[in-house]
Amino acid sequence: MVSDFFLLFLQASLTSMLTGALVWGLLHAAARFWPAVAMGRRVWLLAQLAIAVSFAAVLMPGSAAFSLLPAIELRDAPPASMAAERGQLVDANEADAHTDHDAAGAAAKGSAPDAVHAGTPDDADGGFTSGLLLAGQVWLAVYLCGLFATAARWLRVRRLLSALLAASYALDARTLRLHPGFAREDGAALLEKGLRIRETSAPISPMLLGCLQPMLLLPEHLRGMDPGQQELIVAHELTHWRSRDQLCLHLSLALQTLFWFNPVFSRLREKLALAQELACDRRVLAGRPPVQHKNYAAALLGQLKVQQQSMQTSQYASLAFGGDGLAALGMRIRLIRQPLAARLNWAGRVSLTASLCALLGASILLQPAFAWRGEEQSRTGAAISAAAAIVAEPSGHVAGASGKAPWLKPVRDGRVSSFFGVPRKRAADGANMPAAASIHHGVDFAARTGSEVRAVADGVVAESTDLYAGGEKYGKVVVIEHADGLRSLYAHLDSRSVRPGEHVKAGQLIARSGASGRVSGPHLHLEALKNGEHIDPQTLIANLEQSAFKSALRRRDAANLRPGGSPVSSS
Repeated sequence: MVSDFFLLFLQASLTSMLTGALVWGLLHAAARFWPAVAMGRRVWLLAQLAIAVSFAAVLMPGSAAFSLLPAIELRDAPPASMAAERGQLVDANEADAHTDHDAAGAAAKGSAPDAVHAGTPDDADGGFTSGLLLAGQVWLAVYLCGLFATAARWLRVRRLLSALLAASYALDARTLRLHPGFAREDGAALLEKGLRIRETSAPISPMLLGCLQPMLLLPEHLRGMDPGQQELIVAHELTHWRSRDQLCLHLSLALQTLFWFNPVFSRLREKLALAQELACDRRVLAGRPPVQHKNYAAALLGQLKVQQQSMQTSQYASLAFGGDGLAALGMRIRLIRQPLAARLNWAGRVSLTASLCALLGASILLQPAFAWRGEEQSRTGAAISAAAAIVAEPSGHVAGASGKAPWLKPVRDGRVSSFFGVPRKRAADGANMPAAASIHHGVDFAARTGSEVRAVADGVVAESTDLYAGGEKYGKVVVIEHADGLRSLYAHLDSRSVRPGEHVKAGQLIARSGASGRVSGPHLHLEALKNGEHIDPQTLIANLEQSAFKSALRRRDAANLRPGGSPVSSS
């Protein structure tokens, strides 16, 4: 249902924010014990992916089956027709309060207020559900607006970079041979590998742009530095390119855009960018004498000085060092002078990986599920009246009420995968079952998720719920009352299309099959009851054997059963 998506999206958003806060706290604590975490590019990217997975896991169909917490029961609002009938019932009772009746009328009048008052708790639950649905709808609207605003901001940055590139010029192989920054590089080979190199007069820091087709943009003021400093800075940018850091940054940027409401993503993206810078600094300076370390730090400060001097005159001055970039630059310079351990040790990697997996697992296992439960027939006066009217009709008027009018197949193309009465040793989740539950009380039809499920006969919907009999075993369930004390139950549905009190006709679409509840795969479980006792649906639905799998027939024959679910008597 659409209402399910509103609630799940709200729940997924809250889950991602909580998971993000826990992940951020975990990595912040880990950095205090293992400072090398600051250079772990994979750590910061995997942290973002873990938060995104916690969001997506909530929206995945069937994820609620993994939850260890009890489901939060929500009640469907009554249909408009039922609300109108309930209003008419209240009006009739008010009129009866001023009129004298005979003994039968008095008895009816005494029972009617009970039916009306019985709906009061449901009305309160319905108000809570309506408020929760409204919150989900409002949040989805806010999210879409925020997503649009975030995308628009990134588009403005993209236009700014496009204008910067339009004002730049390309460097060919001959120019690169004369550039001091490429003294140790083969410029022609770089161009042949697809790297485009351009130069601009704008006071920016060197940067690697693009995702699949990267471009190295160098500022003209770089040529004014010492040739050794130029070579170190160019080597740093080329290390980014060879490590494909731009792919990780673009993925991080996409996640930050999608999860704009979660501030942890922006902080993790900054940490990822800093980790990439620190890792490239370490690789560039590896094996070089200390004097070049100092020259490299001086080159970084020189770039910052040039940009600060042109801050008032250039619109591009904020593209490199600004805001948190200043703190990141300070950390880079400190680590250039006093390098950290090259990599995180094995204990740190194992601990961080296990902790992230534990947080991700907890976000799935401790996720409360929303369970929709329609108004009970016993609590709805209109539903009781409708059901009583149906049952009072002659059996010939209701399909499935007699042998002359058998039930229809609930899934038109579904084949029987398990018959009534077949012994079962274990539940779908592998748990042992008591002896009373070891017999299959229905007929299973193989059906893909989303297959149409139709009413087997005319009747009135008694229940439409995610918590049948207060449990989650059956998943989403629809129950229909028919004439002559018959009742049909449809379990493990993917979605429900009817509400309690609705009149349905034989063959009418009432739900779609799925794999909700405790099942091993998608199928439809159909049960038939007569005056509250289970009976074999095969006695009401013709030709089931012709559409059954051979394996289902073999299991039935092995149990020595005959149609009807009873053992075959031996002579």
